[in-house]
Amino acid sequence: MRRIFPRVAVLLFTLAGVGMAQARGGQPVQAGGLLSGFAGQRVLLVPVQAYRADSGATPAITMWDGMRRALDDSLAAAISATGIGKGWGYAADVVRSAKRNVMYTGDPYALGTTSLSSVTLKGGDQVPDIVASNIRPLIALGDTRLALLPVQLTVERQGARERARLRLVLVDGRGSTVLWVGEVLGDAVASGSDPLLFSSLVAKVAALVAPR
Repeated sequence: MRRIFPRVAVLLFTLAGVGMAQARGGQPVQAGGLLSGFAGQRVLLVPVQAYRADSGATPAITMWDGMRRALDDSLAAAISATGIGKGWGYAADVVRSAKRNVMYTGDPYALGTTSLSSVTLKGGDQVPDIVASNIRPLIALGDTRLALLPVQLTVERQGARERARLRLVLVDGRGSTVLWVGEVLGDAVASGSDPLLFSSLVAKVAALVAPR
């Protein structure tokens, strides 16, 4: 198993403080390598956990399963392309590992992350017990202690346009500690432009973690 040395632990919590300073008050984090310090670490990016849409927004919740898998794959491809490659574990890896170890893990699509949507959540907080217990076997199988949780995808309606927002929470699974909380906001596009709705969001998430 990989070790995280004290020097790196200090870096993690320094970045957590920076991230929260930008995310506090509901303001989306602007992508720009804020989490690049984790590019050389082994991080597990789990599947997107939840979807919420404003009334009249598209796509519909009935499309969620297929949409989630497509978004998971797009995030994996974009982050991998930054140079991180297979240094990280991605949603598809998590799902395959969970299927091979069904007696050891729960459902990677249902990690109990609802409480992580709280606007008061901040770096240094304890990870809720249900999340910690669900994450711990996944990070053990993924040979890491760090997990990036896409807690909720939200599609916001703005007149005839829509934009996607993704809330992300980085946790130390072994220490059950929140390291960083932020949101990435995609560009507004015409309603019904499903592929375009998520393209800028994915690119901004990749830029957020891209190695400097």
